[in-house]
Amino acid sequence: MGNANNAKHKVTKSTLKKYKKKIYSSKDAVVVVNAEKGFIEANDAAVKLYEASGREELLRYKPQDLSPPIQEHLGKSSLDALLEGIQKAWESEDGYYDLVVNIITLKGRSIFIRGWITPLNFLGQTAIQGIVKRVPKPNSTEQKIESTTDVDSSLLKPKFDDESSDTLFDSQSETNKSEKQNSNSEKQHSNTEKQPPNLSKQTSNGVWTKDNLDKEIQRLDKELEKGMKEKARLERIKFKVLEKQLNEKIQENTQLKNEIFVLQQLLEEMKKSNNENESESQLQEEIERIKEKKKKYKTEVERLTNRLKMVEFEKENLKKLM
Repeated sequence: MGNANNAKHKVTKSTLKKYKKKIYSSKDAVVVVNAEKGFIEANDAAVKLYEASGREELLRYKPQDLSPPIQEHLGKSSLDALLEGIQKAWESEDGYYDLVVNIITLKGRSIFIRGWITPLNFLGQTAIQGIVKRVPKPNSTEQKIESTTDVDSSLLKPKFDDESSDTLFDSQSETNKSEKQNSNSEKQHSNTEKQPPNLSKQTSNGVWTKDNLDKEIQRLDKELEKGMKEKARLERIKFKVLEKQLNEKIQENTQLKNEIFVLQQLLEEMKKSNNENESESQLQEEIERIKEKKKKYKTEVERLTNRLKMVEFEKENLKKLM
């Protein structure tokens, strides 16, 4: 695939600022990609093309993160198409290679772009520079366009004089400062915003992309909201059922009290009769039976009362959650 040492085009520490000034002023979208780090440089036009919120957001991704699993018009995976394009760029006598691919922007939009790939020695790292333009969807597998007149030819073959005393770039300390700032920015982002979960994870349609991850999160949020509403509905039903059971038990308890009172009155009257002893014994047994029954109902009423208090407590907590 080539390496930094034999790259035809180089960006050194002494020419870095001149190179950045060149790509930042270009109306074409320009990115620099390292195989391990992904996007390591991008201009405003590239940020706009990929629909990123800013340069820092775009530099958190790799090209394969923002591509569909398969390039259908090429009949191959996005990764294979990218690797093949890079290989051809290294082998090209012109020093670059162009191809048309499908990408997914950071807002989930599917678009087609034409990229002119140039092997680059970027501060000693093996990298590629890509000049990117949006194009219509290809009508066939024939995706290479011959004309290159619509891009900046000076960027197709970037070359700057290596001036060690270049005043546009302030020595090694400035480079270290810039690298340190980038490193701190990356660390700060890693603590505040995680990258998309394992983008190599397979789905029914292929690998995860930002688009289908956002859709999956939205689906789960809707299911969670629906579940919370269903839980609240069931809690209300449970509360009504328990309340009804408690009222029934209270009514039964009141009825038993009335029955005991009637029997006690009857017992008093029976004591005055000739069968006082026999009647008293029978009535006493009946009273004891009813008292036992009343005791059981009282216990049940207390249990249901405590349960109702717990349900009311749960109901208040549920209102707070909703």
